[in-house]
Amino acid sequence: MNSELRSKIITNLTDAGCDIVLAERYADSKSTKEKNDILKNHRKRLPDDLHKCRNG
Repeated sequence: MNSELRSKIITNLTDAGCDIVLAERYADSKSTKEKNDILKNHRKRLPDDLHKCRNG
């Protein structure tokens, strides 16, 4: 993957609310399965993060 595409992926993911570490790990992953696992794990944590935000 070229650096311009990597940068765009990272920007898109951080704009969508992912932290930079997750975005970089996703951009650097080689397999579709690994990419899917990264996003699935992040999605599973979203309700907990929302709950924490709402309750201070």
